[in-house]
Amino acid sequence: MMVIDFSCFPGLHRLTSGLMTFLDEEEVRLFEETCSFFYNHMLDRLAVSTSGSTGVPKTYFFEKSAVEASIRGTVSSLKLEGVKTALLALPLRYVAGRMMLLRAMYMGWKLTWFRPAMVWYQIPEVDFAALTPAQLVRNVEVLNRVGVLLLGGGQLTARALELIRNRARGRVYQSFSTTETLTNFAFRELAPAYEASYKVMEGVCIRVDEESVLHVRYPGVTDGEVCTGDLVELTGDNAFVWKGRKDFLINSGGLKVCPEYVESLLSEVLPDRAFVVSSVVDEVFGERIVVVIEGDGSEDAAKWMRQIDALYAEKAISRAIKPLEIRFMEKLPVTQTGKPDRRKVRTILNRS
Repeated sequence: MMVIDFSCFPGLHRLTSGLMTFLDEEEVRLFEETCSFFYNHMLDRLAVSTSGSTGVPKTYFFEKSAVEASIRGTVSSLKLEGVKTALLALPLRYVAGRMMLLRAMYMGWKLTWFRPAMVWYQIPEVDFAALTPAQLVRNVEVLNRVGVLLLGGGQLTARALELIRNRARGRVYQSFSTTETLTNFAFRELAPAYEASYKVMEGVCIRVDEESVLHVRYPGVTDGEVCTGDLVELTGDNAFVWKGRKDFLINSGGLKVCPEYVESLLSEVLPDRAFVVSSVVDEVFGERIVVVIEGDGSEDAAKWMRQIDALYAEKAISRAIKPLEIRFMEKLPVTQTGKPDRRKVRTILNRS
């Protein structure tokens, strides 16, 4: 852990030496690169790469004006003007961590920097932090120590939502973001109020195409319109509910099923288990929906299926989107950013 006060120009050489004690070489290099971009103007553009969780990794380049526009938009939308202290625990190799560092530089925050990990100790009280849902679940005390908490980079489970509702002392938001938009362009509040819909930031324009895929234009940040690849339902001119990724649709008997939506339903049955909804090839339906639970397979799959049947009956959910099978994997594959590696899961299922 390291604390950096960006309210005045920091001694970069001393900082680099300190960061090398708990960050890997790649993270330190990215810190130096970010400093060169922000302070020394030695780099004209900021290079940010995608994680590859939804396709082949890509690198995007942004002018300083775009970075500053994104920062101002986030600060204004979340009312962060009074923030003095913040926490960084995200990797710099992806846009969320890089932008958190740049916000601290631009706004002059005092930044507590943790090594990117799932569990930390002695979490300080800070005004603002950005974390993944997985980090939150493993560090619940954060909810008592952060004034404004921004969550992104993964789906929220029923357990995570319950923790937020019961234990958050400040404001909690979930972000909707892409690398192409320099992180967030929309938010939904989770606490103290709860909102099902994301609301876009001021100046951001959205539309959906004939396949319900979201397109966004963020003046000053994006170069024209960006296709996010996300399936959404518009709930207003500037609001939407996320349904899933177009990339991962399951076509079962001609019905297109979003695995992320089914997972949101099943989180009530499997609140404390790592699982993913996927599919296997089926001679009748084309694809058959299955639930893959992390475990050694010694558990009673029939017990879980009975609970799923009861859930669908109780909530009158269409059986057309009900998983027909439960399988186990000793360790579910994940991407570098901790998201389920759905392509790898499907590949493993269909060769076994």
